[in-house]
Amino acid sequence: MLSILAHYLMDTIPHREYDIASLKRKLSRKSIPDFAQIAIDFLVGIILAFWFTWNSAPFIAVAAGIVGSILPDLLTFIYWQTKTPLLKKITDFHRDTIHPKNNKNTPLIWGLGTQIIAAVIILSIIIG
Repeated sequence: MLSILAHYLMDTIPHREYDIASLKRKLSRKSIPDFAQIAIDFLVGIILAFWFTWNSAPFIAVAAGIVGSILPDLLTFIYWQTKTPLLKKITDFHRDTIHPKNNKNTPLIWGLGTQIIAAVIILSIIIG
C-alpha cells in the first residue's frame, strides 16, 4: 500500500516521460518499441531495487514494493486495453489529479533533475 502511495506522490513531481501512445490503442507491431522501452525501464528498476536492498530487506517485502509501485501504471494500461469502467476512474484520477498537466512538456534538464533528486533521497533512506 505504501508503494502505491509513493507512486502517486512521485508522480505529482514534474518529470520527463517517454511517449507510449501506441499502448493506448489496440496492441500491434507498432507497440513493440514502446513495450521494449518499458521492459528495459522495468528491469533496470527491479535490478536496482534488489541491488540496494539485498542485505537490508526481505525479498518478499521488496517484491511487494515493486508490484505496488507499478500497479497504478499497470491498471492504466489495462484500462486502455479493456475500457473497464472501474479502471477508468482510477486512470482518470492518476492522469488528471496526480500527474502535472504539462508533464510531457517538462524540459529535459528539469525533468531529469527532479528524478535524480528523488532517487538520491530514496537511496539515502534505503541505505540509511
